[in-house]
Amino acid sequence: MNYHKEYTKLKIMLEATDPMNPDVSVDGLGTYDLKTLKSSTRRNIKDLLEFILESDNPTHWRQVKRFLENGVIQAKVEAIVDTHDHLQAKRAKGGPSSRGIDKE
Repeated sequence: MNYHKEYTKLKIMLEATDPMNPDVSVDGLGTYDLKTLKSSTRRNIKDLLEFILESDNPTHWRQVKRFLENGVIQAKVEAIVDTHDHLQAKRAKGGPSSRGIDKE
């Protein structure tokens, strides 16, 4: 069983005011609204890229390796994708709770 995937899918709270920006619980990292989660993930990837481009120092590459191994980016990206999948499934199911969910 993919624990993170199951945990994330169970921890998506749709907001009545903005169903396209639900609260998402990312295992081990906390709860974000979807827009903030995307912004944070973009910032992590951008910072990592800048760090890689600025240095050939072996110590910096070890830090990059540790950052990639800790799974933060992977967990965030997986939560974003799972949330979008959840929203599309809810939209496809129909009913009042699917109102306001955009088609991809």
